[in-house]
Amino acid sequence: MTDLKQELAAVRAELKKHPLDDFKNDILELVSQHGASQQEVVIWLEVYKDISITQSTLSRRLSRWKAQQE
Repeated sequence: MTDLKQELAAVRAELKKHPLDDFKNDILELVSQHGASQQEVVIWLEVYKDISITQSTLSRRLSRWKAQQE
């Protein structure tokens, strides 16, 4: 039983990770320094990073990151 418990804990830890966090600095740079729109960032993530997200998800994440910076 402990093996299953450990496996489930590992799966839960993976679920908490979000691929956007891996590209946080790149995303913030695209938006703040290069003037990219959220739609452009969503497309950039799909084309160049093979990550599919919605614009609303990106918007929520950007809001959270900007709040943390302040």
